[in-house]
Amino acid sequence: MDTITDDAIAETATAETAQGRLRGARQDGIFSFRGVPYAASTAGGNRFMPPAAPPSWTGTRDALAYGHQAPQDNRDRAPEIEWIRPTEPTSEDCLVLNVFTPGLNDDGERPVMVYLHGGAYAFGGGSAAGIDGTNLAKAGDVVVVTLNHRLNTFGYTCLGDRGDSRFASAGNAGMLDMVAALRWVRDNIAAFGGDAGNVTIFGQSGGGSKVAVLMTMPIAKGLFHKAIMQSSSSHLRLSTMQTAGHAAHCLYEALGLPASNPAPLQQVPADRLLAAYKKAVAACGGNDSFRPVVDGNLIRSDPFDPLEPGFADDIPLLIG
Repeated sequence: MDTITDDAIAETATAETAQGRLRGARQDGIFSFRGVPYAASTAGGNRFMPPAAPPSWTGTRDALAYGHQAPQDNRDRAPEIEWIRPTEPTSEDCLVLNVFTPGLNDDGERPVMVYLHGGAYAFGGGSAAGIDGTNLAKAGDVVVVTLNHRLNTFGYTCLGDRGDSRFASAGNAGMLDMVAALRWVRDNIAAFGGDAGNVTIFGQSGGGSKVAVLMTMPIAKGLFHKAIMQSSSSHLRLSTMQTAGHAAHCLYEALGLPASNPAPLQQVPADRLLAAYKKAVAACGGNDSFRPVVDGNLIRSDPFDPLEPGFADDIPLLIG
């Protein structure tokens, strides 16, 4: 994992969060806090579940290194998207965020900008080289937050029709991670010089799609106030329950498991599940089968459906 070494740190600083005190670094006039957990590990019994509350700690926790990236396979990605490819080890304990800010505990009330990375809901991370928030925080006098969330089969396997209500939101687990991160921002960003009442979400490509999806989710209402979508034209339609259910069936077949019970999927080793996901993608018609699903509850319509009820009419939106 990329770590700010003691030799490179101009000075350290601490910030208090609801979970405990963090030790970050200050370089070139910007404070950074990296690898901060905003929810619990998603391994084991937490796999496919809504994100659980983040752990608390005593004393001071170092926030000098990026956390684990979500399980993914980005080895064959084209060189031109190297800038969104994280290099940290993967783990299901991946629900972490990074904060870049010009000031701490200074009543700054700076605008907050939360960046959602691209990668077609399948790969990417908030610690990739091109997503470092230092320059934006410095140039704009804003607080920048980047984050990791569940991807591919770990974040978007629709299991809600398999007879176990615990898995009702599995098809949108990755989106629920983003909601949890925004709640962390609401509850903690004042300590980092940010205004919890002035939060902009923004993202490019798949990240732009995530912005659009969050704008349709009642559970995210009030957690952000402005939005920016960049290059998101290919992500205007989400999965249907039928498409997502077929993708889940292909996953079961790739694993050689009966499709009647989701619980055994929580016991499959992560690398085996990821390999089965790749087979399922090939069998069910492409990566787009594992993406947010219009389930009528968490997500009630496609973001740009002309019959969409205008849930986010009060959110200023910049499209580029």
